[in-house]
Amino acid sequence: MKTIEIPSSQVPSRFGRYQLRVLSRGHIPGVLSGAELAGRAREYGDRYAASRQSVRAFVVRYGIKDAIVHSLPGCPRVWVAEDGQPVRIKLV
Repeated sequence: MKTIEIPSSQVPSRFGRYQLRVLSRGHIPGVLSGAELAGRAREYGDRYAASRQSVRAFVVRYGIKDAIVHSLPGCPRVWVAEDGQPVRIKLV
């Protein structure tokens, strides 16, 4: 899997712990869909969805988007590059 590096200094200062987790772990199935939310977090699903959307809007400038990848088991939604291949984001 290809890794795309994003300078930590470019990440918006308003991003909280959850948004940073989505940013760096979006290559893992379940993170971008919110399926990994458990317990009380599920009660605030709409807020978490808004947080994920702000991360999606941020990564577009790096040629990254989220998409369903049919070649992966379960067809998960993960970060992909412009060519449609899954990618991992690394903050440097």
